Amino acid sequence: MPRQTILLTGATGHLGATIAKDILGRPDAPRLRLLVRNDDKLRKLAASDRSMEPLLGCERVVTDIRHASTIERSVAGDEAVTQMC
Repeated sequence: MPRQTILLTGATGHLGATIAKDILGRPDAPRLRLLVRNDDKLRKLAASDRSMEPLLGCERVVTDIRHASTIERSVAGDEAVTQMC
């Protein structure tokens, strides 16, 4: 059975990054796609906190949540969407 795919928004914020790290640490971790506004911020987060490095292995969609057409394409094929504010 293929792994579930989850799109997580807000992955560069404190709460979103912590949840992403928790999801990736599970033995049955789903495929995680991260929606980020700024990919550099994710790299800086991983550089400043080595426990966040697994986030760099996730597929990333670089866009703003306010761009509806990009969001529609981003969620295609995902089984779940989780938004962190």
